[in-house]
Amino acid sequence: MRSRSGTVFQAIPVGLIVLTLLVVGCSPSAQTAVSKDGEKSAKQAQKVTTLSIGSSSIGSGPHIIAVGFSTLINKDAGIQTSVEATGGSDAVVRAIGEKRLDLGVGNSLSAGDAYRGRGTFKSPVSLRLIAMGAPTTRQVIARVDSGIKTPADFRGKKVIGKRKAVQDLEELTNALLKVYGVPKNEVNILETAEANEAVEALKLGTADAAVMPGTIGAATIREIAETTDVTFLDLGDKMDQLLKELNPAFFEVVIPAGAYRGITKPVRSISAGAGTFVVHPDLPEETVYKITKIILGNPEEVKKIHSSAAEWTIEQTVVGFTVPFHPGAVKFLKEAGKWTDAVEKRQQELLK
Repeated sequence: MRSRSGTVFQAIPVGLIVLTLLVVGCSPSAQTAVSKDGEKSAKQAQKVTTLSIGSSSIGSGPHIIAVGFSTLINKDAGIQTSVEATGGSDAVVRAIGEKRLDLGVGNSLSAGDAYRGRGTFKSPVSLRLIAMGAPTTRQVIARVDSGIKTPADFRGKKVIGKRKAVQDLEELTNALLKVYGVPKNEVNILETAEANEAVEALKLGTADAAVMPGTIGAATIREIAETTDVTFLDLGDKMDQLLKELNPAFFEVVIPAGAYRGITKPVRSISAGAGTFVVHPDLPEETVYKITKIILGNPEEVKKIHSSAAEWTIEQTVVGFTVPFHPGAVKFLKEAGKWTDAVEKRQQELLK
């Protein structure tokens, strides 16, 4: 992109089991093993059975994908997973680095900046990659009654263009103002904490426009289009200039006609990289291998999650990645015959 065997059990007297446990548990060697390695082993065992997955706001594309992944992992790997909405990709990767989350669905821009300690990340964040998917589209939406037809009309308007958990929204907002010749001090730039807050502001008219994150067809953006007369701004006339102003992870994306109510022809917009499923490096290799196999080796089931889930493929995963793969993911990709020399070269570049 810029593409059983059966098992026979023998009955054992309960008293013998209890006696055996007492003897083993009280032995010095057993206590020594626990004191040296027990905490680490117990922690890994817990991670294998219970995992937390971070996502963006409830109703967003990444959240729907995260819930779908969680369901498949619960069913096929026997690992109990929970999904936590954090508000955005930046918050997801920070939480993984701080071990408040085990895995997360975000975007390659946030993940890459976090891994390298760039942008708003003051120091590198420990991350590894499992899979990549659909473009993480940014959609510029305005109420029809605001009179806004292009970003050049933002002057004197209230525009939602900041979110702490998704720092690239502010980067894109600033680039739009610069390229379309609108002084920043002549726009009332509003900040929201999560997507549903922005949706309500547009519906109520307390905001005239918003720079919104979300995969094409995201429930939050669909809600705006279904309940409020809005227009999706086409950025095609200034696309080359915009891309020059932005992080190289940004690229052009087209919102197709009919994607939302009111869109009668394709709308050229922009994407902040592609969807990423990332994990803390400490998660055991075999656990990550199982998860990777479930997500990338099970396309027919993954497609059922959401319209954009069909793009979470092996082919999409090994192109344009900004974070090195976890050894468990590497194991699966090698088995699938997709670990090419080019992928290995990129992996080693990122690990330096």
